[in-house]
Amino acid sequence: MVKAIRAIYPVTVKRAGFIARDQSNKLNAATVRARQLDLGLTQGKWMHSHAGHKPRPSHLAADGKTFELAKGMFLDGEWVLPGEKPNCRCSWRIVIPMP
Repeated sequence: MVKAIRAIYPVTVKRAGFIARDQSNKLNAATVRARQLDLGLTQGKWMHSHAGHKPRPSHLAADGKTFELAKGMFLDGEWVLPGEKPNCRCSWRIVIPMP
């Protein structure tokens, strides 16, 4: 993917690697979310990765909170999903409703 990005855009190997990683993570998250919504699952629990040197305060505060998969969580004035922002390594755990 890095070679393909560099063939199209004049970027460094490091930048192409970042773009490839970022877009792959977003595609994976979107696919998992779509599958979960298709199964009728509607809520997730935000999981902060605790991996970055400078975590986003709003993502850290969202850790463990429940959100709607269809909308995401309202952070920093916008609706976002875990892993959606560049360099975000957050994820979610699906909430299975109990009868």
